[in-house]
Amino acid sequence: CQGALPVATPSDFPLARLSASQLAALDVPGVSDIYPASPAQQGIVFHALAESGLGLYVDQLRIVFGRRLDAKRLRAAWESAIQRHDVLRTRFEWRHGGEPLQVVMKSAPLELSEQAAITGADYEAQVRGLLAADLALGVELDRAPLMRLQLLQRPDGAHDLVWTSHHALLDGWSTTQLLAEVLDVYRGVALPVTEPPPYREYVAWLGARHHDRSWWQARFSARREPD
Repeated sequence: CQGALPVATPSDFPLARLSASQLAALDVPGVSDIYPASPAQQGIVFHALAESGLGLYVDQLRIVFGRRLDAKRLRAAWESAIQRHDVLRTRFEWRHGGEPLQVVMKSAPLELSEQAAITGADYEAQVRGLLAADLALGVELDRAPLMRLQLLQRPDGAHDLVWTSHHALLDGWSTTQLLAEVLDVYRGVALPVTEPPPYREYVAWLGARHHDRSWWQARFSARREPD
């Protein structure tokens, strides 16, 4: 036992309910946790895969920063957020033969590209072309993080930050929360000492609510078909 290499077993990821053969089919080195996707996430993943190449559920935000932007501090703030939140290090897996799973990586590299100053008469037209090309790339669901950033330098010396992410990762409310946190870290504002609740707890809570199905079945069985 002392000389053997550590190997993951299904018991290491109880929420995933994987068999040994299913776990063996997954690429688990560097994995922190595995658990099911929520029902909403499963629907998003299903439709995104069914309509692959159409940019379905790919979100894009454009944020304007001033001239004094510190690109290194901005990168560090985003990297801090990825390390702080499990969901930002999450990819999806569906090829093991069961329900879609969330695979949380121990680390996930931030993709932040910096564009040189864009010159020309029509900056906005050029940016619209860049944004359209970025959307056309889509977001790979099986590769964490499900997001990327582009930093564009405007002709007036200011900057545009383009944040592209997948809706399976974030909703509108959590997008606002995350952006506020990143900006706080960038400005040097101390974050709360308490760790944010992991998304895993929500998935476990959903999995324990088996009585919901019987409640809805009882309500539907009492309803008559329309005349």
